[in-house]
Amino acid sequence: MQQQRVRRSESDWRKVLSDFKSSGLSGIAFCRKHHIGPKGFYRARSLYRRGGKGGQFVQAVADPVTKPALSVIEIILPHGRVRIDGRVSPTWVADLLKSLAA
Repeated sequence: MQQQRVRRSESDWRKVLSDFKSSGLSGIAFCRKHHIGPKGFYRARSLYRRGGKGGQFVQAVADPVTKPALSVIEIILPHGRVRIDGRVSPTWVADLLKSLAA
């Protein structure tokens, strides 16, 4: 039987990683005990470590009523930058970021 995939927010991953640190278990043992996919766990742990304070988790927020339209949206990553035309839908940008994080 295949486990259902769970999407976790930044705060969810922070809690999981905090619980892991205090568990005394290996990564694999912790993942098995808590029914977490090891691939996602290690990826989240790596991103959190590399990102320092806020990790590499990204939250996209758009308020078209109060924010002026941007000509370019730039996303700065550890190994490069992504530039997107600012006229694209904020929902599309959010979907893109979610798919990159998956």
